[in-house]
Amino acid sequence: MPDTKWEIWIDVGGTFTDCLATSPAGEVSRHKLLSSGITKGTIGPESERNCLVDAARRHDPAHFWVGYRCRLLGDAGQTVATTEVNGFDNAEGSLQLQQLIRQKKRLTTSWRVIWKPRCSGFATCWV
Repeated sequence: MPDTKWEIWIDVGGTFTDCLATSPAGEVSRHKLLSSGITKGTIGPESERNCLVDAARRHDPAHFWVGYRCRLLGDAGQTVATTEVNGFDNAEGSLQLQQLIRQKKRLTTSWRVIWKPRCSGFATCWV
């Protein structure tokens, strides 16, 4: 009978947390993120009000960002929008947003995106 459990290893360091997981099918997934639980990203030119595209998110684990809260920051660092990610396509690096971003200004690469999980720890989200 095949194993139906995930095996997960997490090494939390001062700057980065390294995560390694083996699925029940034997597929290995690796991910490295800042230990603060916040990941910064860049909004790509193909982004829309309901979908952010960040090339750096390509090759992140499938569905990884679903359920995370997303804060978009303006040029001065102020929060201009907050929403939750309800879909993620890792081939395109696109995050589908629960709510439309209500900015009249076109989304530009000068904005920063901070992704933060709903839960207090990465392992809680992963499991």
